[in-house]
Amino acid sequence: MKRIETGFESAGTRCAAWLFLPESGAEPRRPPVIVMAHGFGGQREMRLPEFAERFAACGLAALVFDYRCFGASDGEPRNLIDPRRHLEDWRAAVEHARGLPDVDAGRLALWGTSFSGGHVLAIGSEVSGISAIVSQVPFVGMDRRGARMPLGTMARALFAGLRDLVRAARGASPYYVPIAGPPEVFAFLNTPDVMDAFQDLVPPGSTWQNRAPARVLFQMLRYQPLRDAATIEAP
Repeated sequence: MKRIETGFESAGTRCAAWLFLPESGAEPRRPPVIVMAHGFGGQREMRLPEFAERFAACGLAALVFDYRCFGASDGEPRNLIDPRRHLEDWRAAVEHARGLPDVDAGRLALWGTSFSGGHVLAIGSEVSGISAIVSQVPFVGMDRRGARMPLGTMARALFAGLRDLVRAARGASPYYVPIAGPPEVFAFLNTPDVMDAFQDLVPPGSTWQNRAPARVLFQMLRYQPLRDAATIEAP
């Protein structure tokens, strides 16, 4: 297996990516390719290489990318989570993968986990020629979770989102909220096990920051990728 640093443009901003290629056999051929990206607030370095390496060991190529504003990708403000922008990055990543000379563009799969598990449903419903989709523990909408949210927490979330939107309209720096935290801390994700999960994902020396602009709270309320699932043709 070999890993190649690559990248592509999404809406005029460069997204960083790794291309994992399997070892060539006696008769070199272009392998199928899996396009991969992380979930809510994640970066490509956070355990995705382990998946890509296993795929490569099975003879599959994998293109693993960072969203704009995350990791090695360009873009401001940093750590901006935005479903609409993420989907633009996914479209650009698929187009980039289909133009790679070392892979078989006719056999292309999508792999997403958590938040990106929802993204691959949305992209898979609109992009033709997808051979397969893996949607691992996907985010499919906020309806049920929002119904269970305590009123105090909901009020705090709305205030944080409004505060960030006002700052953005004024051209000020974002109002950040922790991505992960323990149950007693106000964070996007604060279930009892979430801090241990993130600590297991983040490698030593990572540049990952545990924060994101609060405006995504409003976007998540409107984002319902499950609605697209019925029109997906790929397995």
